[in-house]
Amino acid sequence: MKFWMVCLWLLIVGLGSSAAQAHEMEADRLTLVRRHPQQVSLRFHMDLVSLMHRSLAPQLSDAEFLVQTAALDAAAFRTQFERLQLRIQSSTQLAPAQGAWQAPTQWQWPTPSRVQTLIQQRAMQSVVAPHDHAHGQTLEVSAEWLSKAPTAAVQLRLPPELPRVLVVHYEPQQRWVRSAPAEKPPLFRF
Repeated sequence: MKFWMVCLWLLIVGLGSSAAQAHEMEADRLTLVRRHPQQVSLRFHMDLVSLMHRSLAPQLSDAEFLVQTAALDAAAFRTQFERLQLRIQSSTQLAPAQGAWQAPTQWQWPTPSRVQTLIQQRAMQSVVAPHDHAHGQTLEVSAEWLSKAPTAAVQLRLPPELPRVLVVHYEPQQRWVRSAPAEKPPLFRF
């Protein structure tokens, strides 16, 4: 398998493909949802392949990173993916407007095999269609943050590997709706 990955790398480098190099950064997004006065849910949608590259091997070209990472055995990839998780989890913090910073907990990540499969697919795409721009697939990463006291506003710190993130924040409104024909239909304001 490693022999074929080396051949793939040589092919990518030999072609001098600029398509293997991302020429625009896809938008990483974060949704903050205030569930209760003391709880905020975080839902990231990130291109984890690009995030791994920026975090763990920024000195490598995109092609080198894809080939080297795609060729890792499952245990070695898991180790690298756990390094990424630790970096992001330890550097992501929230605080009440006038409170102490603390990291979210209960993180949920895609499986390492899912992420490595995306890396392998992207590596193959750069060979099969070297002039096509590959858009990174975003995957969801979630966490929960609990404040020690009720809070109406939070501050957010993100790791340097996430230099630009589109953040959407809200507190959902909910109510029961009956499907009784005699009642006036409910009006929902945004």
